[in-house]
Amino acid sequence: MLCPLSLGGLAREVNGAEYNDDADRNQNKPNVVRGLFSDIVDTPRLSGTAWYTFADPNESPVMEVAFLDGDDEPYLEMQAGFTVDGISWKVRHDFGIAAIDYRGARKNPGA
Repeated sequence: MLCPLSLGGLAREVNGAEYNDDADRNQNKPNVVRGLFSDIVDTPRLSGTAWYTFADPNESPVMEVAFLDGDDEPYLEMQAGFTVDGISWKVRHDFGIAAIDYRGARKNPGA
């Protein structure tokens, strides 16, 4: 599940609750959606109340990550400092991401 920061706490609470508490009727009904999402990611890059769900990538992949020349390790370069006392490091990771199929993703417009 991918949602805005404002919904992350509530999503984790509902996903982990054992019971669907109905305080008006003083009843505890089992939460039928408990553990539905294996990962809940809340991000400040989203706003409003819309949220997204993604299928298991092994069942229906939505995104693909590809690495330049198949090298999935970051490239490290070290330089002894002349202008600074110490060592300077440069780290580079060459990769790309692309959407490959829409069927494994859904958007809920929220309330």
